[in-house]
Amino acid sequence: KNDIFHITRELERRGHEVAVIYESLPPGTKLLQAQRFNDPNDPCKIMVATDAIGMGLNLSIKRIIFYSLLKPQLNEQGEKEKDTVTTSQALQTAGRAGWLNKFR
Repeated sequence: KNDIFHITRELERRGHEVAVIYESLPPGTKLLQAQRFNDPNDPCKIMVATDAIGMGLNLSIKRIIFYSLLKPQLNEQGEKEKDTVTTSQALQTAGRAGWLNKFR
């Protein structure tokens, strides 16, 4: 999540309007961020997100850029580790996130 905030701040510093979505964001806030991103009249054209974008949101996404293919996980001892996202997981996330554009 720290990467999300860092990337968002850098994009905003460069003058871009940015929507943000991550797992622990309240559902209503996620929805508002998605609506803002999807609104063609809103200046926000960039979304910075975790794989939460592939979970039940309808997003008008044309391009997805993966900043990292490492995902934080908890191991059996409850310790944080980073696991590599597989190609199929990345394709599945991108496909779920951008499915709305397939019908436009």
